[in-house]
Amino acid sequence: MAILNFFPADKAGYHDPKNPLMIQAVITYILRAKEDHKIKVRFYGGRNFLIDSVQGIIDQFYAVRLVYHKGETIQGRHFVLSFSEEYDRVTALQANYIAQRICYDIGDEYQIIYAVHEDSTNLHVHFFINATSLYNGKMLNFGKQTVREIQNITKLILKIPSLWYGAKPVRLITDIDQI
Repeated sequence: MAILNFFPADKAGYHDPKNPLMIQAVITYILRAKEDHKIKVRFYGGRNFLIDSVQGIIDQFYAVRLVYHKGETIQGRHFVLSFSEEYDRVTALQANYIAQRICYDIGDEYQIIYAVHEDSTNLHVHFFINATSLYNGKMLNFGKQTVREIQNITKLILKIPSLWYGAKPVRLITDIDQI
């Protein structure tokens, strides 16, 4: 079964939602672009930004925040969709398709980036959503209602028959009370 995990906002490190370096730290981690700033994942993408370079993506996320003077507010949220190797048998290409659909279905108001990580025992997709709206500067309320919406979108996508080529769809579990 697939597991959707929303990283709790902690007060230290790069998950501190008000840390001004959070966007840079999370996007660099998601794209596996540590020292040399080169993208080291095969599958990545998102919505509402141009993919030119790691620094270019980071700059675009910060630019939206600067336009609306949101420097001291919550930067965004990081979440992960994980697949069990022995149960789900999801390929990296299928995970990429799922991630593309999640980004598309979440909507066009916010920037969202994803990358498929194949470097562990379980295939997983990291997402980061900018908390500032592109259109009006409105802040995304990342409470239980938003989490449920993302969870429902993900459940629907995981049931798409053409994705599974005749196999059973993946079930999704999440602990919504972690938010």
